[in-house]
Amino acid sequence: MVLKWFTYFLLVVGFFSCQKDVVHVIDVRVQPYLDRFLNEGESRGVSIDVDAVGLDARVENILSSSSNGGRVLGYCDMAKSDNHIVVFDAGYWTGATDLEKEMLVFHELGHCLLGRQHDDSTDVDGTCLSIMHSGTGTCRNAYNLTTRSKYLDELFGK
Repeated sequence: MVLKWFTYFLLVVGFFSCQKDVVHVIDVRVQPYLDRFLNEGESRGVSIDVDAVGLDARVENILSSSSNGGRVLGYCDMAKSDNHIVVFDAGYWTGATDLEKEMLVFHELGHCLLGRQHDDSTDVDGTCLSIMHSGTGTCRNAYNLTTRSKYLDELFGK
């Protein structure tokens, strides 16, 4: 009888010890932009459960360059199935304006949380039609306070 209970105890302990509590870390510098992103999505009918997706966000030095030799300002890594990691270049982050940080964060979260790909489509004057432009294409970025709402409507599919 004791052996039976001991075996049961080991099975229960073994089962629960295999359950892992995944902790997701959002850099305090990125958190306000993540909150903005989620609020903008909600206002457009897009609800995202960040805990279910598994998101880590950090600001650190990015040493690589893009395929065209330009500086990488941020990236989304979804290689691990249980976590999405978004990283922003510390050097860029330090000198960027609030709106520049917002655009970069929203672009990378567009990849990580919305599954969006790059979109370098333009209007007739060469202006980027999407916040999801690659930055390596020929379209001209026009994200500003006047155009922000239009770009966010496009980002969230409105």
